[in-house]
Amino acid sequence: MQNGFPTTGFSRVELACAPSNASVLYALTQSTATNGIYQILQSTDGGTNWTVKTNPVDADGGIGADFTRGQGWYDLIGTVDPNNANTLFVGGVDLFKTTN
Repeated sequence: MQNGFPTTGFSRVELACAPSNASVLYALTQSTATNGIYQILQSTDGGTNWTVKTNPVDADGGIGADFTRGQGWYDLIGTVDPNNANTLFVGGVDLFKTTN
């Protein structure tokens, strides 16, 4: 890891920037092993440092923590609430809202 950002284990990266705070960024990474979601990371200092956030878990126990269902190479999107930099919406096959 470099400043909290992984250097291996992923291929695709989807970035989301907070409209209300230009220093807050999110990175959604696609796993090279499963093609699903690898990690969701947050930076609060414009990308200098990153922390791993918890992947959302669907109520459907068969899905677990991969809201892309193995389709992160294709189905992977993130956007930040325009009024709250701590609220992230992520989507793959399923859509989630997270505040942590």
